[in-house]
Amino acid sequence: MSPSWRESVRAALGPGEVGLVRLGAGWPQVVEGRVVPCAAPAAADPNKPDGPPWAPALAALRDGLAALDGRGGELTVVLSNHFVRYALLPWNEGLAGEAEELAYARHRFAQVYGEAAAQAWDIRVSPDGGGPQLACAVDAGLIAGLDEAAAAAGRRLRSVQPYLMAAYNRWRRALAGPLTWFVLAEPGRLCLAALQGGRWHDLANLRADAGWAGALPGLLARQRLLAGLDGAPGRVCVYAPDAAAEQALQQAGEAVEGLRLPPLRGLPAERAADLEMALNG
Repeated sequence: MSPSWRESVRAALGPGEVGLVRLGAGWPQVVEGRVVPCAAPAAADPNKPDGPPWAPALAALRDGLAALDGRGGELTVVLSNHFVRYALLPWNEGLAGEAEELAYARHRFAQVYGEAAAQAWDIRVSPDGGGPQLACAVDAGLIAGLDEAAAAAGRRLRSVQPYLMAAYNRWRRALAGPLTWFVLAEPGRLCLAALQGGRWHDLANLRADAGWAGALPGLLARQRLLAGLDGAPGRVCVYAPDAAAEQALQQAGEAVEGLRLPPLRGLPAERAADLEMALNG
């Protein structure tokens, strides 16, 4: 993290809880941190359409921001991979500029999810000249809701980052090499990404149950096969809430590197795991 001369807030939105970290001015130091549980979805009513899956998290964010001390400053939001769709776009030198890249990405999402869904999403494409590009899609209603929640709390929404991109940007140097598998885990969700020479090659954003750590060696082997990389296993870097995934991969004979954030001043170690996603923003 670089120094900021104004107070700021980092938030992580997940389906079960929202983590909030308030950082003081200057070199980052946590002055306040809290976890706000998301309300359970209301019982299904056949006469009413279900709300968006992110609605409880957005409501928890509003409550959490209102409860924080201080006002003003910037808000950075990291979105759980539960709320993001991803697509890898093959490099296309015929695309001229950002507008054509976005149109191409929207077309690819429409092929998978339908035209109506793709039109309702805010889509961004990561720049990577000469190699596959990672496209991210988020419900436009969620982006608008985040902007409104920040304004209501007297803060400015600085950025919204999908968790995969926030974690990748933090660990980019550690992931360099001829072939690296990046395993990013959070409750109920698992991303497996292959990077060749630091560029995206393959990506799977999967649902995961409570036994995901034990199943990880098999999932990784399957993804290698689907990606055509089963003959070159590469390095495996794991960023997970605990060490269970690393242990399962080690037992399967993998060479594993666990990724860990350094301690941050003002944040007790026992709270770091609950707020770690927010600290990647």
